Amino acid sequence: MIEAAIGGKVISKVYDGNKRYDIVARFLPESRSTVQDIKDLQVPAASGALVPMSQLADISYVEGQTNIYRIKGKEW
Repeated sequence: MIEAAIGGKVISKVYDGNKRYDIVARFLPESRSTVQDIKDLQVPAASGALVPMSQLADISYVEGQTNIYRIKGKEW
C-alpha cells in the first residue's frame, strides 16, 4: 500500500498496436505528502475493518542513498 501511495503501482496495461503502456495508480499528493499521512492510511483487515497503517508498522522518514549499484561485489 505504501508503494502504491508514494511511487505508484502498475494496475493494468493498455495496448496500442505494438506499443504497450502501463496504467499506474498513485494516491493524490494531499494523501501522501507527509509521514503522518502515510501513518493514517487505512488498511482493510480480514474482518473488513479499516486499520491505520501506524498500528501495523513503525513508519519514519530516514534520509540516505536510495540506490546502491554493485557488480561482482564492487561498487559500480
